[in-house]
Amino acid sequence: MKTGLKSMPSARTQCPECSHGDVLALDDILISATHDYFRCKHCGAWWIVLKGQTGPATFIGRSPQKKDAP
Repeated sequence: MKTGLKSMPSARTQCPECSHGDVLALDDILISATHDYFRCKHCGAWWIVLKGQTGPATFIGRSPQKKDAP
């Protein structure tokens, strides 16, 4: 039986802030026993997701935006 609900995208593959799919997993750099860290290459958002889960994401900050050189 269909409920009509759409499945939510994984916070591991899609940015929870801008919905872009250009996500960088930081598990080789930031090591935690309970969480995995991610950064969006598009908007600079950083978030964590519990290990073994696809969401929800917890937003932890944003990388400073690079200003264009004149």
